[in-house]
Amino acid sequence: LYFVEPDWGGKLDVNSVLDKIREAVKRYGIRFLIFDHLHFLCRSINNLTNEIGNVCRSFKLLSEELEIVTMLVAQPKKIQGDRIIKYDDIKDSSAIPADADQIILLHRNSTPAGQLADLDAQMSGDLEVLEAKTLVRIDAARFRGGGECYLHFNGALSLFEDWQERPQ
Repeated sequence: LYFVEPDWGGKLDVNSVLDKIREAVKRYGIRFLIFDHLHFLCRSINNLTNEIGNVCRSFKLLSEELEIVTMLVAQPKKIQGDRIIKYDDIKDSSAIPADADQIILLHRNSTPAGQLADLDAQMSGDLEVLEAKTLVRIDAARFRGGGECYLHFNGALSLFEDWQERPQ
């Protein structure tokens, strides 16, 4: 694993990120890239949707150029309640689902903290917490059908486990 914490003097742009990725692939032989928070690269006030589309397309072209698998992590729009999001709920751009080979969505319901048996959740002090039961949905896939399953999120270990095999 190769983790990069950008220290580029506050100037973070797409081209410098893509150059850093090219360098890391060449130097370390990276085959799988995860870029967390795609929206962090986009700061336009007037053209945010177009900017996100361009960034997404740049990552897709880079992935094809370097022949690596790329996962972009994007944020959903703010939604009311515990409605399960769909791919068109991704924030600020329809280009993300259009360029993606797969869209994987994670959903956890929120619950008042005092109603959960999970001791960690009760001790968090928050009014609402996210349940451990996590819906994983392949909402859009270019080459296969979608699907869904449930996983158990073990917060103490930051680990997802099979829902059927979780500790009781």
